[in-house]
Amino acid sequence: MNDNGKKSFKLDRLTPANGFKHDKAHDAMGDVEATIHLSRIMAEKAPDIWSAFMRFSTNKAVADYIAEERIFCLTDFFFMQPYSYMVTTIGRHSENKNEWYVYDLSIHPESLTSLDDEQLAARLARSPKPLRRLKTNGAPMLCLSEDACSDSSYQT
Repeated sequence: MNDNGKKSFKLDRLTPANGFKHDKAHDAMGDVEATIHLSRIMAEKAPDIWSAFMRFSTNKAVADYIAEERIFCLTDFFFMQPYSYMVTTIGRHSENKNEWYVYDLSIHPESLTSLDDEQLAARLARSPKPLRRLKTNGAPMLCLSEDACSDSSYQT
């Protein structure tokens, strides 16, 4: 928790809460040691999550996965809250090879087909966004559609 009593995922808050004396916060070596400490805890106490995280830690693994899976779950964080979406890959950015576009399957495509260019642009900018960007070099949180959690974080 931060000083205002809100959830905090900052390293200097997480490590002391998990048994690591983080005297050197914001020091390169101190932050590396703290990250290693948290990584070991995760690998030990949540090996399935750790394995999934490590699986998608390379561009190639992410690109291969999103090319092979027709439908998968993508989880993003906004204001420290997780939001999960069932998506399908629709294309790659024309200039940035690490950026892909995925379509949020909770939004029926027919709701977009009758829109003119201006209306479509406005709709694509409004939440929930039909198109999402997925960066293969950003270690995205991905899972199979059948493994997606069914809690309240899933946006339908």
